[in-house]
This record gives sequence, C-alpha cells and structure tokens, in this order.
Amino acid sequence: MKRMLFGLCLALMPITMMAQQLHKMWVNMPTSVAGSLEKSVRQELLDLKEMKKTAVIEGLLGEESRIDTLTNDFLLANLSKVSTLQMKMLPAANGDSLLCLVQTFMGPTPESVISFYTSDWKTLSMPEMQLDVELQQPSDMSLEDFNKLQAQFDPKLLSFTLSPSSNELVVTLSPVFVSEVEKSNMKALVLQRKFKWNGKTFN
Repeated sequence: MKRMLFGLCLALMPITMMAQQLHKMWVNMPTSVAGSLEKSVRQELLDLKEMKKTAVIEGLLGEESRIDTLTNDFLLANLSKVSTLQMKMLPAANGDSLLCLVQTFMGPTPESVISFYTSDWKTLSMPEMQLDVELQQPSDMSLEDFNKLQAQFDPKLLSFTLSPSSNELVVTLSPVFVSEVEKSNMKALVLQRKFKWNGKTFN
C-alpha cells in the first residue's frame, strides 16, 4: 500500500510542478504580453480561480478581465472585450517544458498570434509550422460559387484554439465578410484543421 501511494505521488509530481510553473508565468507575465493588466490584478484573479470563485475584476476604465479556464497546464483569460489569451505548457523534446501563448484579437473577425517562451519568459524561435486551412471545392459546388466564396477569405484570417485537455491546436479560417446566402453555402466548406504537438512543433 505504501509503495502504491509513493508511486502515485511520484506520478503526480510533474503535473503539480507544471501547474506551479503555469501559475508563476501568469503572475510574472511581461507588460508586452499583459498590457495594462497589472501583476497584482493577475495574482488576485489567480487566487479567486483557485478558490473556485468567479475570477473577474473590473479595471479603472470599466473593462472586465477574467480567468475563464484554469487546469494544471492550461489557462484561458479574457483581458478585455476584444482580447483573449491562452497559455499552454507543452512538453519539449529535451524533457523540459515550454509555454505556448495564443493571443486573439476580436475584431469583426477573430485573428490570432502564436508564440513560444521558456519558463522565465524568454522568447523561443518559432518552430517550423504550416498552420493553415486550405479550402477544398466540395464535389457538389460549382467552380463559380466556390471562387466567390474563396474571395471572402482574402486576406486569410486565422484564429487558434489550444485544447485544455490535450496537446492539440485547432486552426480556424474565418471570412472577412459574408452574406446570409454565402453563410449557408459555407457550411459545405471545411474551415478548421487540428494539429498535434510532437515535442518540437504542431503538425
């Protein structure tokens, strides 16, 4: 029995350490990422979330900031009405861990930026990734209709969603503008792709 408990403790240690690392990185986030969200506010939001309370704080200008989701290796926060932030601790090929950061800006169409950091917020070089969604013409759609829909995706606006429960990333392609008729036709298009982290990159 003691041996089983000891083994369980050993198994949980990496998870606990990763959670502590994520929490520390959230609190010590640089201004270039956190913007106007002060360190004391980030700590208070984290404390509220860990106490299972609603983690929402209103700023001086009336903007609400909140932590929506918090797991051992994932954090999702709304920094404002137009900005969200996702943090995900990922295993690296060398046995260490790194942070994947996704910042999404909610304009008329959401658009994301992805970056990678060490545990002390040093920027890592971008791995080779092809995070894209290539539109494919459905077999029952005319070339003329397909070309019209394709024009709604120029320029390409991509948003990224990290999984709270797995090391996966979903890439979504969004149209710049779409009418109600085109919205119905777009249901036939595949606008998402899922990528898995392999220790070095998403592929």
